[in-house]
Amino acid sequence: MLSRDVSFPLAKAIEFVGENSTYQKRRLVWISVALVSISALNSFLPLTLTATQTMFFFFASAAGQLICPLYFEIQTTTRSIIFFSLVAAISVNRVPFLESLTFIGLGFFGRGLNISSFIYINEIGGEKWRAWCFMVMFMVWGSAPFTLALTKMIKVPDWLWMVLFVTLPHVIVYVKMLKSWQNSPYFYCEVKGIDLAKSRRFQCCSWGSQYNGPIEPET
Repeated sequence: MLSRDVSFPLAKAIEFVGENSTYQKRRLVWISVALVSISALNSFLPLTLTATQTMFFFFASAAGQLICPLYFEIQTTTRSIIFFSLVAAISVNRVPFLESLTFIGLGFFGRGLNISSFIYINEIGGEKWRAWCFMVMFMVWGSAPFTLALTKMIKVPDWLWMVLFVTLPHVIVYVKMLKSWQNSPYFYCEVKGIDLAKSRRFQCCSWGSQYNGPIEPET
């Protein structure tokens, strides 16, 4: 039997060739940068918004975590966060209606990026990788309120806070995505001739950053 005749399930192959690799660690670092920003945003906005705005923000967050992982790539959600955070910096405490809309957008795409990041990290590593990298991601998420406390201590204006702690981190992550990120292995997987890339919707670019879930082969 030739070596080319040996086959492994995709999940097992990832464990053999990519478990805890430098590539995976670097992706985790950049995702953590985005996550700490989104977590800080979730801590910051309820202190700034009215009760009604806060309610719509969390409703949008709930919708985003369901919709974005299925229909948007990580790159698209990151780019949307950059746009909405810039508009929020301009409108915060100045244009109430526009301010409310941008916060809804931030909640939607921010939580969507959070869930999509978990999916992507899950797809580029095996079981050992998932075990410790998820702990890192949860720890990063939990550290965000400390950054909020620091900004309140030094009294950063709201518009500058949005630029420094939301826009800037996501611009950096977005640039890294464009330069060096690859699709997850599952993205390239085909089942019975079904191209998973074509199953995704609302694609704003020629590649995606997370898998759209398993497609079961017909029996």
